Formats: sequence, C-alpha cells, structure tokens
Amino acid sequence: MNRRRPSKLQASAAVLGAAAAVLALWAVIAYGSTPGAVGTLALGAAVGAAIAVAPVALAYGKRGLERRRHASLDQGTYVSSQVDLDRASFLGGARDVLESSDAFVAVKERDFPEGAGLVVDHTSFHGTFVRLTNAGRIVVTGVKSRATGAVVDALQTHWSTSFTPSPSNPFVGPIPVRGAPRVFLVLLIVVVAVLDVALVAGVAYPTPTYNPGEKTVLMAHDFRADVDPGVSETDADLAKADFLISVLREEANEVRWEAGLNGTQGVPRNDADAISADVTRLLERVEASGPNADQRARLERLDRDHAAALAAVRTAVAEVRAGNATARGAGSTATSSAGFASPGSGLHG
Repeated sequence: MNRRRPSKLQASAAVLGAAAAVLALWAVIAYGSTPGAVGTLALGAAVGAAIAVAPVALAYGKRGLERRRHASLDQGTYVSSQVDLDRASFLGGARDVLESSDAFVAVKERDFPEGAGLVVDHTSFHGTFVRLTNAGRIVVTGVKSRATGAVVDALQTHWSTSFTPSPSNPFVGPIPVRGAPRVFLVLLIVVVAVLDVALVAGVAYPTPTYNPGEKTVLMAHDFRADVDPGVSETDADLAKADFLISVLREEANEVRWEAGLNGTQGVPRNDADAISADVTRLLERVEASGPNADQRARLERLDRDHAAALAAVRTAVAEVRAGNATARGAGSTATSSAGFASPGSGLHG
C-alpha cells in the first residue's frame, strides 16, 4: 500500500490539538489543586486529543464507506504475491500477455497516482484495472466476472505468481475531507480549540471578575513564566499587573457607556475594586521578590498607572452619579468611600 503524506488540514489539526492537550496537562500541574479542577483539565486534554485525530478519523471513515460501496457494486480486488519487477518491465510484460488474448477488446495505458498502469476493456460495459504497487505487488480490480478472472489467470500464468482475493483495494487509502465539509471541519476545529483553551483558563482563574479572553491572557503569562527560562515569576507578575491596569482603565469607559444605555437607573456595576485588589497584590509580590533595577523601574511606573486608572474609574462613577442626580432634580447621592462592586479577587497568590 502506498503511504500518503498527511494533508495540511490533518497536520494543522494535529499541531493544534497537541498544543491544546499539552496546555491542559500543564494546567493540571499548575492549577490542579482540587479533584474538580483535575477532572475539568482532563476533559480539556481529551478534547485536544480529539481535535488532533478528527481529520484522520474522518478520512478513515470515508474509506470505510468507500469500501462498503465497492462491495455493494460487486467489485473484486485480487493482489499478487510480491514480484521482482520494475514498472517498465511490468507494463511491457502485462501488455504483451493481455493483448495476445482474444478475451479482451483493448489494453490501454493510464497514469495513476503511483505511476503508469493498464486498463483492460472487455466486450461488456466494464473494464479491469491492472496496477503495480511500490512494494512490488500486482493489483487487479474490476467487477467480479469471467473477464476479470481471465485477466488474473493470464497474469498469474505469465509470471508464475499467485493472486488472492482482497477485501479492500490497497490503493484506496484514507480519503481526505474536501470541499464544503472541509471548510465546516476547519471552522469546527478552530471553535472547539478556542473553547477548550477558554475551559482551561476558567480553571486557572475561576472568578467572575474577568471574561474568558482576559483569563486566557493571564494564563498565558503564567505559561510563559514556566516554559521560558528568560521570563521569571517577577516578570510574569509585572506583565499581569500591566495587563490588569489596562482592564481597570477600560472600566471607566464601560461605566459611562452602560450609564448611557441605562439612563438614570443608578451607577452601573463594575469590577474596579476586585481588579485593583489583584493589581495591588501583584505589585506587592513583585516588591517582596527583590526586583532588579529594570523591574523596579517597571514597578514604579505601574504603581503610578494603577493610581491613575483607579482615579479614572472614580471620576467616571462620580460623573454618572452627578448626572443621575441632575436628571432627577435631586442633590448629590451619598457615596461610599470606594463606590465599586467588589466580587472578590481571582488571582493566584
């Protein structure tokens, strides 16, 4: 049987699925502190493995269907024992012996994926294919009939070799998925891979404070710190703090945007307190780690950025409250010292 190289889809799915599985297995070590977390991450690894094998499994499934169709059409395949023939000798010898017989109308050469072969025309409305595998076996395929049997007998006698019926055609390997099903499969694989990464990130950061995309970014910093020798835990903490400050800064825009949608229905809920607490915890951890000069400079900059982002959210909340009070014709509403909803921290300590 001729070996086929994996298609681009099969290779891409194998790489993507393997990466998802490795990520889930790494997360078991990094975050799997409870049986529930381990179980969820094991599911993530299984999904990654399924992504890797999906195109190959479908290709073999299509081959199975093709074999069933082959059998339903009463097709016969006969494979010889190994013969010591190159393709030119095979073509010349087979053509001579078959053309010398009155049982066949014509013998024509045809190109096949493995190289040149023969098509033998009979008096009925069918022909027989005669091909040579790269392993040196002659394969005769055609409708089960006396004519096909005559081809087998002629070749068997000429080369003193034996032919045995085969339940499958050696040249019918896995059939790649093509056309519209291929496009659908690509989209499905990508969507499942993204959901799988989000599943793992949800175990890494099981908090409602952050959305799946934000959790994935935080997890990515943890992963890089574990696998990249040039990135320390302190570098990862600084990177996560920098990212969360940008998230905190965006909270001010969301407060104003949601207030515009809701009118005078109060101050929109936001996660500024929880995000700010996580940033503070990360910066304190960096301070305690004994940062070098570059890390110290980043720490001081992030501390200033943190204060500015928090002030921006407070300003946005104050503006919304003032606008609500004006719209209702009332005075300023009482405020708490912070003024934010605080569902709790979600970062790992």
